[in-house]
Amino acid sequence: MISVAKQRKPLLVARHRKARLELAERHLEWTVKDWKKVLWSHETKINRFGSDGRDQVWIDKENRKDPRRIKQTVKFEGGNLMMWGCMGWEGVGYATRFEGKMDAVLYTTKLLNTLEWLDLDVEDVYFQQDNDPKHTSKMAKKWFELQL
Repeated sequence: MISVAKQRKPLLVARHRKARLELAERHLEWTVKDWKKVLWSHETKINRFGSDGRDQVWIDKENRKDPRRIKQTVKFEGGNLMMWGCMGWEGVGYATRFEGKMDAVLYTTKLLNTLEWLDLDVEDVYFQQDNDPKHTSKMAKKWFELQL
C-alpha cells in the first residue's frame, strides 16, 4: 500500500457545462481559416525546484533514508519564473518573463508585442482568453474595444 495525493481537477457545475456546450455550438460552423485566426495566451509559474503541490510518501524504518523518499530542498525555495506567452497558427508569440503579477497594462502590451512579432493585424485575430481578472478588467475591455 502506498499513500498518494488525490488528483486535482476543476469542479464543473451545471453552468460551466452549459457554457462549454454553448461555446462549442457557437463555433460549430468555423472553418480551418477561422481557427487559424485564434491567438491563445496564458501565463504560468515555473519553479526552479519542486512544485507548490504537496509531496507525500509512506515510509518504514528500514527505508527511511531511501533517496526516493527524501525531498531535496534549497534555501529560499530556489526561486521561480513567471512567464507569459501565446501561440497561434503563425507560430509562437512574444514570450516574456515578468516579475510579480501580470496586470491588464502588461497583458495588453504583450499582446501588441506579439502582433508585431508575428506581423499580424489586430482585426485579423481572435484572442482566446480565460476569465482571469486581467483579461476582464475595464482597462483590458476598453483596450480591445479601441483595437477592434
